Amino acid sequence: MLSRLAIRATLAATLVGTLMTPRVAAEGDIRPTHVRSTERHVVDALRQGYDRSPTFRRLVDELEASDVIVYVQPATQLPGSLRGHIRFAVATAANRYLRIFVSAKVRGDAFIALVGHELQHAGEVARSPFVRDDRSLAVLYRVIGDANSAGWDTDAACGIGAIVQDELRRGTRQVNGQ
Repeated sequence: MLSRLAIRATLAATLVGTLMTPRVAAEGDIRPTHVRSTERHVVDALRQGYDRSPTFRRLVDELEASDVIVYVQPATQLPGSLRGHIRFAVATAANRYLRIFVSAKVRGDAFIALVGHELQHAGEVARSPFVRDDRSLAVLYRVIGDANSAGWDTDAACGIGAIVQDELRRGTRQVNGQ
């Protein structure tokens, strides 16, 4: 028989796993994910984006199949006029870790669309196995990105943000994987 302490520890671990998992597999089984957050409202936004936007779902699924793990977190201060920003965290032999910062002032569907924009950038990194640190990330964006006053961006990411916003506005929803 498990002790109360062991049961509490198991429940706490399950709760933490639930908070960090934006997707739930069939029949309620928790499924590990490469897109994570420790912030409840961010996890809720990730779930909504995944459920309501086929494009957002495709971005998450692409990262699921990659070696890139992304942590999404709200930020109270971002450089310049940025509302979102991606940073390389660390690379291990098995995985590359990125951090996405999104303005804490942005809420609702605009927040989800902004995360979609940043997930596109994470996908760009996932498709570029040579990106293993900040320096190689900068090289990637010198090749595929456009410099602007805030740093770098890509047409693809700008387009994805608009597509996700439109899908959320129209109420596009994929049911049962269809």
